[in-house]
Amino acid sequence: MSPVSPFALGVIQHGTQLEQTLYVARLNTLRSGRTPWRKLAGPERGIVSFDLRGEWIYIVTNENAPRYRVLRWSLNDPRPFSPADAEVVVAESARVIKGV
Repeated sequence: MSPVSPFALGVIQHGTQLEQTLYVARLNTLRSGRTPWRKLAGPERGIVSFDLRGEWIYIVTNENAPRYRVLRWSLNDPRPFSPADAEVVVAESARVIKGV
């Protein structure tokens, strides 16, 4: 959870693999006992780091970017995360991005 976002993330770390699986739900649904978690992305999306700001998640991914890139995705979008449809915040370059 983040104090600057109305969303909560459930994160699954797959052993020593860097890539994570992310689930998302609205904060106001967490106490209901029937939280409607929806899968945002699996490890195939290459997500290794992220940060929440309001409705936005900033994602560091290595999918189609071996040196990583930073993408922005609205958590109000009901679709699973898609790098092809996300906004590029920091493109891949000769430098390796470690986090946001």
